Amino acid sequence: MSATPAPDDPALLIGRVIAERYRVEAVLGRGGMGAVLRCHHLGLHRDVAVKLLHPDIAADAEIATRFEREATSASRLDHPNCVRVLDFGAWQPAPGAPVAKYLAMQLLEGCELADLLGTPLAPARSIALVRQIFAGLEHAHGQGIVHRDLKPENVFVTRDHTGAETLKLVDFGIAKITEGEGANAKLTRMGLVFGTPQYMSPEQAAGGVVDARTDLYATGVILYEMIAGLPPFLADDAMALLRMHLFDAPPPLADSVPAPLRALVLRLLEKDRAARYASATEVLAALADVEAQAAAKAAASAVLPIGGTMREIAVAPTVFRATGPVAPLRPWVRPAIAAGLAAVAIMTIVAIASDDDEPAATPTPSTAAPLAVATPGAIAAPPPTPPPTPFAGLGSIIPLPRDPKPLADLDAMLIRGEHAAALVRVDAMLVENPDDAQLHVRRARALAVTPTRKADVLAAYRRALELDPTLVDDRDVMAGMHTLVREPSLRTAAAGLALASLGAKGLPLLVELVQAPAPLGYDLRHRAIAAIGADPTLIVSVDMSLQRSLDLWQAATTEAPCVRFGETLDVIEAEPTPGVLGTLHRVTPPVAPEGADATTRDACAALPAQLVVVRAAVLKAHPTPAKAWTVPPAYADVGKKKKKRGVFARMFGR
Repeated sequence: MSATPAPDDPALLIGRVIAERYRVEAVLGRGGMGAVLRCHHLGLHRDVAVKLLHPDIAADAEIATRFEREATSASRLDHPNCVRVLDFGAWQPAPGAPVAKYLAMQLLEGCELADLLGTPLAPARSIALVRQIFAGLEHAHGQGIVHRDLKPENVFVTRDHTGAETLKLVDFGIAKITEGEGANAKLTRMGLVFGTPQYMSPEQAAGGVVDARTDLYATGVILYEMIAGLPPFLADDAMALLRMHLFDAPPPLADSVPAPLRALVLRLLEKDRAARYASATEVLAALADVEAQAAAKAAASAVLPIGGTMREIAVAPTVFRATGPVAPLRPWVRPAIAAGLAAVAIMTIVAIASDDDEPAATPTPSTAAPLAVATPGAIAAPPPTPPPTPFAGLGSIIPLPRDPKPLADLDAMLIRGEHAAALVRVDAMLVENPDDAQLHVRRARALAVTPTRKADVLAAYRRALELDPTLVDDRDVMAGMHTLVREPSLRTAAAGLALASLGAKGLPLLVELVQAPAPLGYDLRHRAIAAIGADPTLIVSVDMSLQRSLDLWQAATTEAPCVRFGETLDVIEAEPTPGVLGTLHRVTPPVAPEGADATTRDACAALPAQLVVVRAAVLKAHPTPAKAWTVPPAYADVGKKKKKRGVFARMFGR
């Protein structure tokens, strides 16, 4: 027999509906400020995470104001390495009950980064993970948001649509609620006044000014912990930890850690923030340099099988030097060669070519680096095979495209986070190749990190799809399109693109569009629903109660408002659903305009009585309590007395 939940246990909320759209399914976590709940969005039919601020804390005007301000800031984050905020508002569980603030977020499946720590990670994996943290910080700092409580528990490890390991920064700004002016004793006793001492920067520990470099320090501590298996400073006493951050040098990392990586970590952990890297962008560039140096060192011992024998290769930072004559290799061959060398990452390659199988001349010390020594197990020699035809360059073993384009360099720049440089390069390339669909895709990706250029991103994808319709099968392109759907200003254009160019692949995107909080217009929405109807497995995911509610609200925007309103009432009366009750009790029927003909006047005059009949029919079929009625968020305040409200209150009808 299960124990009865305590009066203040968030488990009591399971089965309740928050803000008329989030049905509580489970409690994911709880704390002094409230709880995090797994909820099901009744309109979008997908699970989300809802952070619910305890009503007693939400009643504090200062706390509520800060929570709303931080929710507004976090909602501006739109990056693969930041958790996405979907909604914010206030909820009164019952008449007369205290009001609770809530924040709806993307639901993440996976584990905390803390679960991966405790033993040293390989330097290469540490870099791959921490690069994503810095990429998320680069975006957040660009939006004027400083996390201030970065720690492994606030970095979530999940998987993207391709199965690749993806890190998400969570809890943006929540710690700020209790920091600085406005913190009260009640919250202090809960231990929420400051961040985690183990990852706190010296300026935080000293109560000084905090900026983006504070997040860089905290991430440096996390990177140190990834590499060493333990954070640089350990103590049972919080004050002792703070003193260590203020005055103690971190213990040196093992000599087995590459020297450039050790230097990068130490610079992140500088006591003086002016001596640290200036920005996350600068750290990302430094990480790329560390990887390049590691790649060059690894390549120094690499060997290639040529003609059935092993030839040794000497490597300088940007070229291969072979023991035979060399010929230039075009830049676009780089990815093919790099993929064949497991120990080599991104590098510039010069082709290895030979006109015969005779031993090559020994390079002179002035022109070549020392030869690498082939070690057992480095690269296994191929089994004996008949001698191949004379080797005539890499074209004999690598298929060469007839019209190659240097897309690999652009992809490498985008991976390193050099979006501005990539945009300059791709625009220059488009001057010569304006009809290259892949260049337009790269342009969209380079622009995607700039919040003010979302319309240009959509235009770039549109042009790419016009040039190459097969891009609808590209998962990355479609993922980019789905991200754009969440931009309210782009929804109409995105729906038009989906209807015109994406075919069946665009139907899931249309499902999301027709149920967005900021709805499509009447005609475009009906075109989208008609297209979705071609797929029986998708049309069932469309909330038709919401669509009929929208039809009533939007009837006034059509050419025949009274006719459309009456037709919608007929449909609702024939198939009554409880979800339309909220709209039926709040919407006002359209009236005939001056000078309308008799038919229009009669149609409009009949609507009030018809509305009363339909209300009664739905209530008879579904005697649902009023608190369960739903109203499309964009229309929730129609007919109410206008008053000054915040941006989220305007969006969600609070």
